[in-house]
Amino acid sequence: MENDTSIYLRVIALRAKVNENATVDRIHIRRGTTLIFDKDVNYTNMDIGYVETIAPQSMSQGPQLGLAMSIYVKFLTGQPRGRVEFQGAGAGFW
Repeated sequence: MENDTSIYLRVIALRAKVNENATVDRIHIRRGTTLIFDKDVNYTNMDIGYVETIAPQSMSQGPQLGLAMSIYVKFLTGQPRGRVEFQGAGAGFW
């Protein structure tokens, strides 16, 4: 990769708030239909400031496919109702 001029996805990020009756338990990233990142997490009752450095994924080969971030949420019983407020997501390329 030293002399490579390709662009690589290297970092993913998520900002969200989750209350005490919801749990974010998994994050994954797809490029087109290919799963390129999958991680179990456990976020309940907190502000999420998630940043992960991932294995470099070339974005320069073949047709340009979109990136999609999937967030898995479990809603729990009780009051207040489970809630997740997504504030942003991003990716770092170089």
